[in-house]
Amino acid sequence: MGRKKDIQEIIEKVNNVGITVDNHDWEGCLRLFVNEPEVDYSSFTGGAGGKVLASDLVDNWKKFLPGFDFLFLSLLFSHAEFIEAWR
Repeated sequence: MGRKKDIQEIIEKVNNVGITVDNHDWEGCLRLFVNEPEVDYSSFTGGAGGKVLASDLVDNWKKFLPGFDFLFLSLLFSHAEFIEAWR
């Protein structure tokens, strides 16, 4: 049961990040992260992933993401990728 619960918690966390971003709830979004999450934009930029300050990550999203439609952002988050990274 532990593994199933862990996977459910990951899915819930990913969903909450998408919801807070969609709602532009930047403070709520920031609270969902550890201080230095590992971020990988290599599929977009070609560069390597790495750790960033959660506050910098959310600040960058705050500047960049408001131009997208509501609910579009939630579709960007893949549970499978987060679960694979957790393994």
